[in-house]
Amino acid sequence: PPAPPAPPTPPPPPLNCPSDVADQFWTTTALGQTQSCLQACAAENRPCLYGAAMPTSEVCMGDLAQSLGITCASFGTPVLSANDVNHPSYVISTGTCYYYDPARTASFNCGIMPNSATQRLCPCGDEYTPPAPPTPPKEREKRDSLLCDGDTVDAVLGSVFD
Repeated sequence: PPAPPAPPTPPPPPLNCPSDVADQFWTTTALGQTQSCLQACAAENRPCLYGAAMPTSEVCMGDLAQSLGITCASFGTPVLSANDVNHPSYVISTGTCYYYDPARTASFNCGIMPNSATQRLCPCGDEYTPPAPPTPPKEREKRDSLLCDGDTVDAVLGSVFD
């Protein structure tokens, strides 16, 4: 007898993150490339979400990274500095994940491009849907009256567009 079908893959476990973080679509910048979250989200046919909710704990960052195929070997202590604009991020060479400092008041910036040794985790919005094709203009006939053998006759002179 044929083997029974494989059971369906279970859904990934929920993230240990606040719902405003967990419910967003996340992606990463390309491995080994200098890329912004604008580019990473665009590759998913989505807009990047400026000012989106960020992971602000090791637990949330670890779950989020794992959901994207990243294993955090360690966590960087969040420091309020100019460098934390890259976060949330993953430093490839050390396996260190950096999350957003909960005390940081500045919003997430999609346009920051880290060096190629760092992957940013990027919050993206809903997929773009192409606009509906434009409705073609209505075609109408142009009519005119002609005099033919003393009778008035309607004639179609050709098609025109409004």
